[in-house]
Amino acid sequence: MTFDPSRPDLTIGIVGAGIMGRGIAQVAAEAGIRVLIADMRPEAITEARNFCADMIRRKAAKGALTPRLLRLLLRGSAGRAPAPRSPTRILPTAAW
Repeated sequence: MTFDPSRPDLTIGIVGAGIMGRGIAQVAAEAGIRVLIADMRPEAITEARNFCADMIRRKAAKGALTPRLLRLLLRGSAGRAPAPRSPTRILPTAAW
C-alpha cells in the first residue's frame, strides 16, 4: 500500500492540544487534511481551535491566503467528504 497525500479522505489524529499539537493541527488543516485532536482537558481543544483560527486569519490579513480560502478553512467546506462527528474535531475539513 502506498501513501497518497492528495487523498480526499486523508485524516490526521493528534493527541495533545498543546503548543506542538495545535501547530501540527494548523499546518495539516492548511494543507487540506482533516484534523482530529484529543486532549485530557476539553478546554484545551477549544483553545487550540481558537489559536488555529487566529493564525489562519493572520495569514489572510498578510495576503498569504485568499479571502475565499480563509472562508473555506474557517467554515470547513472545501470539497472533501464530511468529517465524522466528534467532540474533538479541531478544524473543519479544508482542501484546495
